[in-house]
Amino acid sequence: KNATVSQEGDDVVTANRKSRARLLARLLNPALTGAQAKTPPARGSNVIVCIPSADVGCPKLQQALYLLGTYFNLFLVLTLSTKDNAGGAAGVGESDKEKELLDDLRAQLRGNGNEAHNDNGVPIAVLPDHRIVAARTVEAKVAFVRQMHRPEFVLDCDAEMKTQLERFGFMVLLYGPGDEKRSSDGVSLLGRTLIA
Repeated sequence: KNATVSQEGDDVVTANRKSRARLLARLLNPALTGAQAKTPPARGSNVIVCIPSADVGCPKLQQALYLLGTYFNLFLVLTLSTKDNAGGAAGVGESDKEKELLDDLRAQLRGNGNEAHNDNGVPIAVLPDHRIVAARTVEAKVAFVRQMHRPEFVLDCDAEMKTQLERFGFMVLLYGPGDEKRSSDGVSLLGRTLIA
C-alpha cells in the first residue's frame, strides 16, 4: 500500500512539474506577455502578480497561482475596484472594513474554507496571508513593487504599471489588454492566459 501512495504522490509531483513548465512557457511567450527573457527566473525568486479582486474565485487563476507559488516566492496584489470601497467616514471604522474586505478576498482565494489544504484553492503554505495585499490605484501598486527587494518580474494587465515601473528597471509582463479583465464564462484573464 505504501508503494501505491508513493507512486500517486510521484504522479502528482510530475503532473505539477509538467503544468508548471507549460505555465512558464506561456508566461515567457513574447506574444502573450511581451517577455524578453527566454529562461524563467531561478526557483525561489521574488515575483509579484497583480490581479483584479473580482478574479480571486477563478479556479484557473487559483491553479496558476498555486503553480507559481510552489516555484517562486510569490506576492499577490489584489486590485480593488472603486465599488469595493468600504465607505463611511475615515477613521477606525473604515480601516476595519478594509481589513474585513481583504480577509474575505483571502478566504475566497483559499477556496471552500479549508485553509490548510484545498484542491480548489491556494493553500496558506503556498501563499501565506502576509504576501497578499490590496491596492486601489496604480500608484499604490507601484509603491508596493518599488519597496520589494528586486522582484524578477511583475505580472499585471495594466499598461500603466509597465510604463511606471520600467523606468526604474523592473521587468513587467502584461497578460492582456487592460480593458478586458474577465470573460463572460467567469474565467479570469490571467487564468485564461496561463492555463490552457
